[in-house]
This record gives sequence, structure tokens and C-alpha cells, in this order.
Amino acid sequence: MTLRQIAPALIVLASLIAGLLGGRLAGHRAAVPNASATTPVVPTATATAASGPDFTAVYQAVAPAVVEISVRKGGKVVSVGSGVIVDPAGTIITNDHVVTVDRVSVHLADGTTHAATVVGRQPASDLAVVRLVDPPANLPVATLGDSSSVHVGDPVAAIGAPFGLQGSLTTGVVSALNRTLARDATHPRIAGLIQTDAAINPGNSGGPLIDTSGRVVGITTAIESPIKGSVGVGFAVTIETVRRALAAITNRV
Repeated sequence: MTLRQIAPALIVLASLIAGLLGGRLAGHRAAVPNASATTPVVPTATATAASGPDFTAVYQAVAPAVVEISVRKGGKVVSVGSGVIVDPAGTIITNDHVVTVDRVSVHLADGTTHAATVVGRQPASDLAVVRLVDPPANLPVATLGDSSSVHVGDPVAAIGAPFGLQGSLTTGVVSALNRTLARDATHPRIAGLIQTDAAINPGNSGGPLIDTSGRVVGITTAIESPIKGSVGVGFAVTIETVRRALAAITNRV
């Protein structure tokens, strides 16, 4: 066979070898990450917040001080709300709209029921103070916090009796601060509210909104919802407003 006859075959063989080698090299290069590309780094705080704090111990500490308040008319329960015990004498903070009569029944977390009277109201802030008529000894008491230290994004939890389900815990975050809520012709609005996406439903009203340390930073008061149930927009009166209302009401009795 002459060189002229062998040359075309050699050219074809060389092309095949080059193609195979080039393919292997290209494949090897494609497996190496592009050094110029940047990889997003998820902050540790965000990853922790996504999993959420553990409210188990906080619930066990605070829930015994949270009560269910029922209003009876004609021997029938006509409304149910929540409240939180703030001193050993049986003083309870709740919403004004929860206690529509002057004598109510208070169901403690231990399952006992006690008579209570409404000792004062502050309709403008939708707050009221209730006191047990004959408080038992060693009442559990919630710790009032400082809502001025609350920030948007902070984890919070609500404890109450939604739909009469006493001792229910829901969790979320502070969605906004200084919200103003329109109400009705008698009480046009409440200002300075904490907004939260922790589920709040009928029956939660008057219960505590707590931080991760178990301190009460607000009293849940209302929801914004077209279906009369939680859609993730709830409101709480700040604990500073609660403190002022408590002082004003108890100083008058």
C-alpha cells in the first residue's frame, strides 16, 4: 500500500482520537464549578428563624396563668374569651369586648371554675380588668414584658381559647408595629397595635401574646379577616397600654 493510499486513513484516525480526547477534556472541565460564579450564603439567623423557636418550655410556664372567660345570659353561655392572671389576688387582664356583663365565669387551667367580677373597663383600648371573687391559693401569675423591645420579625406566640378550645398555643412572628385598627361607630379605632401572623381566632381575645422568654408583650384583641377566622392578620394591644389601663382601673377601685 502506498503512502498516498494510507494518508486518508491516518487523517480519519487522527480526527477520531482528537474528538475522543477533546470530549473527555470538555467533560472534565464541565464538572469543575465556575470560579467566577458566586454562591448565595444563607445567614444562620435566617435558617434558625425558618425552623422556629421551641415554645414547649415557655408554654408550660405561661399556660397555667391563662384563663377562659365565659359570659352567661339566661343560664346559657353566649360568648367565650380569654384572659391572663397578673397578680396572686386573682386580677385578670382581658378585652373589654369579652366581658359584656359585670359578672363572669373564669375557667382556670387546672379545670376549676370560679366566679369573677369586672372591676373596670377602658373601652378606648378594648381592655378590662376582672377579679376572682374567691381566688384559690398559689395562683399562677404571668410576667409582663416590655413591648418597646419588640421588633418586626421577632417570634411570638398566642395562648387562649379559640372556639372554646382552652389552652391552645399558636406561634408566628411580629408582622408590623404601630398598626391602627378601625372598629365601629362607638369605638372608631385603636392605635399602636402589634400585628402578628400567629393564628388568632374568636375566643383568643383577651389572651396573652408572649415572647420567647414567656413574657407578655401584648393582649390579643382582634383579627382582620373576611371569613371570621385567622388569615394571618391579628392584632394585640401593647403591654405598655395594658400597664396604663391596669393602673388607671385599679386606682379607681
